[in-house]
Amino acid sequence: MTETSPRWQLAHGHWLVARLPTSGCRSGWQGSQQQIELRINAVTRRHFKFIRPGCRWQGQWLTLGDAHTDVYDVGRCGGDHITDLDAARDALVTSLVAGGAARQVEYRSWRPPGVTAPDGCGRRVASDGRVAYVWLQS
Repeated sequence: MTETSPRWQLAHGHWLVARLPTSGCRSGWQGSQQQIELRINAVTRRHFKFIRPGCRWQGQWLTLGDAHTDVYDVGRCGGDHITDLDAARDALVTSLVAGGAARQVEYRSWRPPGVTAPDGCGRRVASDGRVAYVWLQS
């Protein structure tokens, strides 16, 4: 977090869970341990939620996560809803690279382009279907 540029900060929340099918990791559902955010303005912020399964993959400690942009809108669902997935992912990767934390970044197709995810408010948000693999400096 201290090696991001612009600086992301700790945020509240432990809501994201994921099932970890990666070989060598526990296969049950895991909850996010931490969340960081980059505030864009009073209602818009980008979040990244960390899921640390406590295992290694290809000799590296593994952390999974979800990056998304939230908008706080009391008039719609009484609060937060996701408005974007891809720009938040790219903003996090860009700030890790600019801050000197990333030593390697790879984007890989994970799902078909245009796939959608729930926005937490009854609608869906489209994605380009790519994930970012980021190897951090140790």
